[in-house]
Amino acid sequence: MIESTTTEPQRRDARPRQAFTLVELLVVIAIIGILVSLLLPAVQAAREAARRSQCKSNVKQLALAVINYEAARSRLPPAGSFGPKPAAKNAQVNLISGLNHSWIVFVLEYMEERALFAQFDTQKVNVALTPGSPAAAQPASLICPSDGASSRRYEHRLIKAPGGGPSLFGKGNYAAFTSVYHADRVGFPGAIPLFAQQLREVSDGTSSTMLLSEVRTRPNEKDVRGAWALPWAGASTLAFDMHSVNGLAVDAFEPRSDWITDRLARTPNGTIYDAIDRCDLPEEALFEGLPCSGDGREGSLGFQSAAPRSAHPGGVNVAYLDGHVDFAGDDIDALAMTYLVYVRDGQITNRP
Repeated sequence: MIESTTTEPQRRDARPRQAFTLVELLVVIAIIGILVSLLLPAVQAAREAARRSQCKSNVKQLALAVINYEAARSRLPPAGSFGPKPAAKNAQVNLISGLNHSWIVFVLEYMEERALFAQFDTQKVNVALTPGSPAAAQPASLICPSDGASSRRYEHRLIKAPGGGPSLFGKGNYAAFTSVYHADRVGFPGAIPLFAQQLREVSDGTSSTMLLSEVRTRPNEKDVRGAWALPWAGASTLAFDMHSVNGLAVDAFEPRSDWITDRLARTPNGTIYDAIDRCDLPEEALFEGLPCSGDGREGSLGFQSAAPRSAHPGGVNVAYLDGHVDFAGDDIDALAMTYLVYVRDGQITNRP
């Protein structure tokens, strides 16, 4: 008997295959989309909480560096190295004068950045002419991850680097309160005025005096905001721009109670423009939530002033002169913040 070389075709399974219908697939996709939409904000909130915590830590460390500077030198750092201090108590100071190092440069050696500090000659060489361009660095302790300032630079509009190329400045996210009035005015001092003051001059107390806060940056090399090595408004200094009923005709160093709680005060993340050295593409800056004014011409601005700003929802991290850190909301009362910024108004408050 000869066996067949062919095999019987396999029997097909008579049971129907289990599969999703189109409607079922659409329902599953919709459910997944809803779950993702519910989960994503929570993930983003957790990430922002971590970023805000890092920024808060940076603010704390920078405040401690200022405190250590004062302990070593018996005075607070000046906002910058400008020309000679004018005699008039209400004098206006050219913020691009002198060697132009910022207060942050002076405290670098007290914040584990001694190697970077050693590259500056704060006694003889203009900050923009320093060999090796240390001002272009971006120490991690000066960067708030919420803002995205990493790799952002400012190109000095007046001075070229020693090699002939542009003099670049790295951007950071922290600035000190220089004045309750204008950043380029002597008088109405904040914790870090234009010219150094002693701690005993802060008569309102260290726990009631705002020292520094956060600033935001733009990916624009013509916008100075955040340039930590320059003592300019919005770069490393802030000014609250609160006005007196009597203007500046009176002694600027006396306690005041006649402030005008009006539209000019630079509260956190406010819509009032930052009066800075140069405002490039102002419409774009406004769209980015960073309104500004200034065209870079010498004397084109009658004053300079800038507000604390951050990418955190609702406000900014703020350090006080005793080293403690708090969160100042965007809705902070302008008069209350005036008392916290000005160092001798006779009003003691700890309310952020």
